Amino acid sequence: MLFQAGKQAPPIHRRSAAYLVIILLATLAGCASAPDRPRVVSAPVPPGELSGLASWYGKPYHGRKTANGETYDMYDLTAAHRTLPFNARIRVESTDTGRHINVRINDRGPFVKGRVIDLSQGAAERLGMRAKGVARVRLIPLRMPPETRARWLILVGGFRTRGEAEKFKETMSKRARKTRIIPGWHANRSHFRVQLEGFTDRWRATELNKQIRQQGYDAYLVRVG
Repeated sequence: MLFQAGKQAPPIHRRSAAYLVIILLATLAGCASAPDRPRVVSAPVPPGELSGLASWYGKPYHGRKTANGETYDMYDLTAAHRTLPFNARIRVESTDTGRHINVRINDRGPFVKGRVIDLSQGAAERLGMRAKGVARVRLIPLRMPPETRARWLILVGGFRTRGEAEKFKETMSKRARKTRIIPGWHANRSHFRVQLEGFTDRWRATELNKQIRQQGYDAYLVRVG
């Protein structure tokens, strides 16, 4: 830096203090302009899986095991999502009211067309949607766990008899490494679902899921882990 002749440069410690004050004021100004802006990170899911209807679940699932092996506590701020990795932290924002809540993914679901996330009862209360049951939301990824090689399965539900499930399972035996029939669909123990497992290629699993849906079946792509 150049100075005019006859003028003395300000002491170094004064200049350093002035710079610190400027930086502090700029930081505070930025915080004041956006006090609640989340730090958004990229998520390993298509944008279409980050918006839709949110629902919630409580009893009789309270105390049962979640998909990641935890014991479900309906008062915790957690949620179920079909394709986000476990322990991902997500901001759920109501597009109607602007209210939001931060949750952690520890379960899989919901398996209802049009719904994108299933909140715990506690999270639904905080979001102000418990009484209504559903709310239109957008999901903002805040923190993702370390990326690992994902595996995928396709869940196909709504078979009224085991015979129908067996017939569908047979048609899919060459399309998936493993297929199995599981009793129950949406608390109806008399219905059955078929699970197609062993996919490591998301694109392949997604395409097969689309084909199954086009045939009129209720099918969902689900991340394993």
